Formats: sequence, C-alpha cells, structure tokens
Amino acid sequence: MSLASSSCASSKDDSQAETSDPNFVDGQYVNNHIQHPNKSIFAYLKLRWFGDDEWADHEAAKELIPQTSVDTHQLLSPQNQVTWMGHSTFLIQWQGKTILTDPVFSERASPVSFAGPKRYTKVAIPLAELPNVDIVIISHNHYDHLDEASIKAIGNTATYLVPSGLKAWFVNAGIEASRVIELQWWQQVVVHGFKVTATPSQHWSARRL
Repeated sequence: MSLASSSCASSKDDSQAETSDPNFVDGQYVNNHIQHPNKSIFAYLKLRWFGDDEWADHEAAKELIPQTSVDTHQLLSPQNQVTWMGHSTFLIQWQGKTILTDPVFSERASPVSFAGPKRYTKVAIPLAELPNVDIVIISHNHYDHLDEASIKAIGNTATYLVPSGLKAWFVNAGIEASRVIELQWWQQVVVHGFKVTATPSQHWSARRL
C-alpha cells in the first residue's frame, strides 16, 4: 500500500524533515525528476485560457461512469472488499481493518461551504454510516483530497498517515498529535499490521493561492 507523497508538500513547519530528508531544501520538497514549472496564479490563468492543452469536461463525462448504490449490509459485513466513494475516496476493508483514503464527504472541495468546486455525484454513503475507520491515508493537502469537515467528523478514532509537514494542520483541526504519522519520501511504517510506503508523485501541494 503506497501513500503518494506530493513532490512539493508544504513542510515549512516541519524542521525535522529539513534535517533528515535530502529532498527537502529551503522549506519545500525538490522534485529531482522534472524541472519545477511556474505555478503562480497568473501562469495557471495563462495555461487555462490561452494554452494549447484541451481541458476535460468532467461535468459532461460523469454519466460515462457506471454507478451502483452502496449495499450497507454488505459494507458492514466482515469481508475483504474495496468500495469507491467518489473521486479519490476509497473504503478498503481488509483482514478486519478499515482504511479510508483521502476522505471527502463535503458538497464542495473548498475552504468555504458556499462556493468552490462542487462534487459531480452525490456522496455514496454518509460518513456516519461507515464502519469504524482504523486508518486514514492522505495523499496531499488539496481541498479535493483533504477535507477539514470530514477529518473532524472521523476525529480521534483513526490513525492518520500523511505526507511530512501536514501534522500541524491535523493538530489544529483537533486531531491528537499521537494519532498523526508523517512520512517522508520512501519512508515506511507498519500500522495495524499494514506496511505503508510514502512514494513521490508528480504533483504539488497548497491550501491557498
């Protein structure tokens, strides 16, 4: 099982990462495989409106994805299974343990509830109806992967595996520090009998412009 730790994880609050991780330089991760592009808001607008790339119409394509209603009885039964909850949220039930990836159960992926990108499909099942979650894996801190309302709803019943630099965010959200494990690139940890490896990804992290 891999945690795809972003190449530019926000780690300015993590002094330990700077001293122990050779990929962490001057307050950010350095991706050694590609040249860092300009990720300013102006560069994004130029790419979005004047670039040559064709942008996908996700709203029109949502009907192409077959969907079925969640069988709550099967979900609560003790068996090995994986259930897609939407976007990057998967409920993995294996050997009596429950793992949730990038839990986003809010209506919008945004810092506010009244604006921002809205989900294309309804939540597969309310968070309150899920079986007890043992492990939560966070890939990176974008709003469509790290949802504050969902994290607060899960609370201190789970162990959180996150990229280095995100522990402070979870503590500020009310999660006990002892329940949050930060992982640097290629670092491994065994939790509830599962070995989890943090692997790099060609991506970036930010919670603000």
